[in-house]
Amino acid sequence: MNIYLAGSYSARKKLADIAMKITQRGHDMHVPAIWLTGKHDDAAPVECATADLQDIKNADMLVLFTEYPGSRGGMYVELGIALAHRIPVIIVGPYTNVFTRLCRRIDSVDEFLDERSK
Repeated sequence: MNIYLAGSYSARKKLADIAMKITQRGHDMHVPAIWLTGKHDDAAPVECATADLQDIKNADMLVLFTEYPGSRGGMYVELGIALAHRIPVIIVGPYTNVFTRLCRRIDSVDEFLDERSK
């Protein structure tokens, strides 16, 4: 399964660790390169956004981590793209707006990882 992780930029290190655990369970992962490199390339925002769009469109599932709040909102753009393309979405954490209520919600990262092991 090809899984795209969406979450706040401030939680990128935690989410990169989660991505590694999911990969170890045999799933393909797509996370924004900035999470893995720690480098924000302001010189190429269009290229970054274009790559993220393509990764979301190619995903079998998007997982949105609302348990790590952020202030920028990019993760909600990713949610909207997934919903528009009818890609299944799982919310890890609380519902945060009306659109997250369209998704399946689970309580924790551990619950999500346990499901990926089955």
